[in-house]
Amino acid sequence: MLDRNDLDAIRGIVKESENTMVGKMEGMIEDSEERVLGKVEGMISESEEKVIGMINESEERVLGKVEGMIEDSEERVLGKVEEMITESENVVLGELDRVQEKTNEKFDKIQKSLNELNQYYRIDRLETANAELLFERIQNLEKRMVSLENKIA
Repeated sequence: MLDRNDLDAIRGIVKESENTMVGKMEGMIEDSEERVLGKVEGMISESEEKVIGMINESEERVLGKVEGMIEDSEERVLGKVEEMITESENVVLGELDRVQEKTNEKFDKIQKSLNELNQYYRIDRLETANAELLFERIQNLEKRMVSLENKIA
């Protein structure tokens, strides 16, 4: 059987063995933690890169769609603006035509009135000339009558 010294020695060896094993295990755990942390950091980096790549691709797709939508919207707005401008131009041109027609009608009335006045002026001038001729003839006839009366008397 083992005596106390033997047991104490065995306890010392076991303690030493425990301490050695604990030290080795701590080292192994630290190594394992470092490997795991390295792998996790690598996985996180890969995941971040993938997510960033996906975000960039998504941004590009969204920007492409937004640009297309903006171009379509610009084309629609420009088309509507052109339609509105054309419609406004047509309204203005229609109003100009209406004003031109009214102005032409007034000018035609004025021209007609002016022509009538010219005719009245010519008629009046002719009547005045005729009246003067008639008056001259009457005076000539009166002179002739006076001279005939004087010859007869």
